[in-house]
Amino acid sequence: MMLGEKIFAQAMVLAGQSEEQEMLRVLCRITADSLLSRLKEGLTEEDCQEALVNGGSLYALAAWNSVQGGEDVQELRAGDLTIKRGSEQSGTSAETYRAQAEKMLRPYLKDPFAFLGV
Repeated sequence: MMLGEKIFAQAMVLAGQSEEQEMLRVLCRITADSLLSRLKEGLTEEDCQEALVNGGSLYALAAWNSVQGGEDVQELRAGDLTIKRGSEQSGTSAETYRAQAEKMLRPYLKDPFAFLGV
């Protein structure tokens, strides 16, 4: 199974079944391409596949939540992957998922920012 499909499968677990599956699938493919292009020199997909799938599903879920508006995920656990959805504000947002994904993937990805000389 390709990385984008693995990310999609995990993101569907996180988001629950939805009519918006195709949109989430596209977001997962985009996420996979983006993450693979940011891998540190010398690393391959196989070197860090579990982290790519876990972090990638959080990135895709963040993008999906941003597009969806409405209900946010209220609780997310890494061990045995528990998720609760709701519309109450609890401080959990797409930005929170992106930050979690960045922390998880930091050892494997190039720094997204670079300062160039003037």
